[in-house]
Amino acid sequence: MKPKSLPEWCSAILSLALLAGFGITSASHGSYLAAHPVFLPWVFLSCAASASLIYLNGRGIGLLFASRWLGFGILATVAAFALQAQINGAIVKWCGPAAIHQAIPSLLLGFCAALCQTLGKAAAVFCVLQWMKNRTPIRALAAGLGVGLGFGIAEILFISLQMLLGNANLNSLVGVVERAIAGGFHIYSGGLLACAFLQRSLLLLAIVLAAHTAMDSFATAFAPQAGVWVSEGFFLILAVITWICWKVATRPFTTRSDQAQG
Repeated sequence: MKPKSLPEWCSAILSLALLAGFGITSASHGSYLAAHPVFLPWVFLSCAASASLIYLNGRGIGLLFASRWLGFGILATVAAFALQAQINGAIVKWCGPAAIHQAIPSLLLGFCAALCQTLGKAAAVFCVLQWMKNRTPIRALAAGLGVGLGFGIAEILFISLQMLLGNANLNSLVGVVERAIAGGFHIYSGGLLACAFLQRSLLLLAIVLAAHTAMDSFATAFAPQAGVWVSEGFFLILAVITWICWKVATRPFTTRSDQAQG
């Protein structure tokens, strides 16, 4: 599938730039790859598992159709993380590192992280919807899913680069589960944001922000003590709730095959 408009070309270029940057950086750290043979499978499986969750959308929107807008999700990730680093960095400096695992500071950090990431995704979805040619509800929803998937994949690659550059230890594929859950949340939160614009619904925006705040606040305050599987169970519940909200919110929209397959 070839991009058919300037925004789609821009999306494709951004996606290729991230992949090229990741590939070049990985290739230059051969000793790390040799010492951690599960690193590249972890990255690939995390991205593949996230992408496969597109098929739970129930609107006939295929992966290739949604993936036209991956690049805008990547751009949203860069902007959101840059803003989040500034705001949460200031909060940690103000509260002190020891305080971030307490209830109120962790809630504040979680809210700010969720706000930055939600605003990043919302801005990307809004721009896509403004620039999209022959916009239909299904195409708009597909764009939201694509932005969300781009956000999820970019997050995986950025985390992978941090591990690579920091020489972090990675000897298990268990983290694929975590990344798939996070990827599913990003996909359907992006879809909900598109639906929020279509329906002019502040409620859908609030649902995305609340679910993301709960995730990030729990990760800051309780995840280290709760353990991996309890934490992942909590994150999975929130991701499923987000998906259910997508199913309910998009019920008024119908799918035509020529729209959904692009």
